[in-house]
Amino acid sequence: MGDMSDWVSDVGVVVTGAETSARDELASLLSDAAGFTVESQPIYELLDGDSTVSASAIVVADDPPASDGIDLFGEIRDAELLCPVVLAGEDTERVEPALVAGVTDYVVCDEAWVEELTGRIRANVRRPVRD
Repeated sequence: MGDMSDWVSDVGVVVTGAETSARDELASLLSDAAGFTVESQPIYELLDGDSTVSASAIVVADDPPASDGIDLFGEIRDAELLCPVVLAGEDTERVEPALVAGVTDYVVCDEAWVEELTGRIRANVRRPVRD
């Protein structure tokens, strides 16, 4: 098996949900923390296939009602995008409903959440998609 940096550099992540500034901030944090190729994109562009990044994973900001990650996950799967989808949000009560809905993973944005999010992206990209 190769060095972990071999496959990390090939990970493309699309960040969607939330307003532009929040998406851009999350994309910047992921890029800086993990060295992923990251693109911040509105959901409609992602669903239309307008991404310049080949998505190995999608991160959805979960901040209802403005950005309901569970609803956006449904739209992503309806568009037949089958890569891992990780939701990131602050409401711990949304973790179970999101997982029951079928999201790949959910990260609660509290202390050390960026490290946890990058680790979960890495882990889920390595696993085969079962959706």
